[in-house]
Amino acid sequence: HYAAQVRPTSLLDELMTLDQVCERFGFKESYVRWLRKEEKIPCGRIHGQLRFVRSRLEEWAWKHLAQDPTMGDACGD
Repeated sequence: HYAAQVRPTSLLDELMTLDQVCERFGFKESYVRWLRKEEKIPCGRIHGQLRFVRSRLEEWAWKHLAQDPTMGDACGD
């Protein structure tokens, strides 16, 4: 028997734009783009636009930023 899984928010509520990520974490756009290019940050594209899933990004932040709070200082940011 199949049981539906209930999610607290919809995926659309979870999606963040590049601008929202920069504002939330205080990163420059060029730094977030560099992280994406180096595959160091979880993201994808929807209709050619970068999108980030808030819950996955928060997990990433806990793992990476908590270990190295100067991470955002790299690349001149």
